[in-house]
Amino acid sequence: MIDRLQQQLCAKQYRFDPVRRVDIPKPKVGELYQGQVRPTSVGVPQGSPISPLYSNIYLNLLDQLWHKRGYPEKLGASLHRYADDAILVCRKSAYPALEAFEAIARRM
Repeated sequence: MIDRLQQQLCAKQYRFDPVRRVDIPKPKVGELYQGQVRPTSVGVPQGSPISPLYSNIYLNLLDQLWHKRGYPEKLGASLHRYADDAILVCRKSAYPALEAFEAIARRM
């Protein structure tokens, strides 16, 4: 009896509707060009909750290639990432590390 009453109270307080859609507002962003904001058709808006996820999926390949090619040892440069930022820490000249980074990025 008590279990049934608790279920009824919970059902009234917390209605769960698995069919109900939740509309998440999408940020209205665009590209600023010559003082005018134009809507963009590609990319993920900066600040969007999905942006770090997409960034990590995309940049994971960069991490894998950087280490697979042995660039930390060959070039003396380690690659560090946080969300959508990348930092190259170079113990030697930065130019070969930047060239290698750009070569990977161009092919992606």
